[in-house]
Amino acid sequence: MTRATLPSVAWFHPRFVARVLVAGSAAELWAASPQADAAVLRRLYRAGCRRLIICGAQPRFLGLAAVFPGEVEQCDEPAYLRLRDLREQTRQKGGVHGVLLQVYGLGVLLRGAAGAGKSELALELLARGHRLVADDYVELQSSPPYLLIGEAPAILRGFIEVRELGVLDVRALHGCAALTSRARIDLLFEFTARTAIRSADRLSGARRTCELGGVRLPALRLARGLGHNPAVMIEAACRDHWWRLAGRCAEAELAVRQTAKLRAADGRACN
Repeated sequence: MTRATLPSVAWFHPRFVARVLVAGSAAELWAASPQADAAVLRRLYRAGCRRLIICGAQPRFLGLAAVFPGEVEQCDEPAYLRLRDLREQTRQKGGVHGVLLQVYGLGVLLRGAAGAGKSELALELLARGHRLVADDYVELQSSPPYLLIGEAPAILRGFIEVRELGVLDVRALHGCAALTSRARIDLLFEFTARTAIRSADRLSGARRTCELGGVRLPALRLARGLGHNPAVMIEAACRDHWWRLAGRCAEAELAVRQTAKLRAADGRACN
């Protein structure tokens, strides 16, 4: 992890690095344990931590923190309140046009030109049991470089606008379970023309990464056209994303099989 990608603020942990670490009662317990070592604080500084905030009376931890090369601050404010305030200060806000849904527990942001069918696709995903967060415009709150949260503007919450149908009340159509107020954004889908998808993307998919609100997201391009069922493709992509988070990659596993097959064929040819 490079210093540029360190989280802004986090709880103190002897193995976790952030630019600012807030030490609560758990830090004092750690300081009293046999594993406590002042060298840990020097290592955290070398890894990019520049500030320690020690909340409450912690004489043992203060003794260790005396060797910390960066800034050390002591305050009487409860640690969880100090951490919350710091996170609010580092959080960035903005907005983006698109449709945000929760599919299999993942926040899915649909983007594309007006009339691309994003809201129609959202209707199909709602009918399949998934949940709507926001239609047309998504308000963003980000804590770079890892966390991006999306929610609907208050005036639009619970509504979806579909061409030829107008404005629909999602709660009336599908019930309260079809709505959620906010969601972490995990995947971005961009609707594009069929010609924009290269034949070279057959094995790995039209995958890339893009930056939104200071957070880098995995993105996939979907070509709308005859014979496509984008709802099925999005569901499959979400299931596949969970596997990728667990360290599985289908195209890599296929490449390993193909390499083993070719090596076996070469060995037989040599014999």
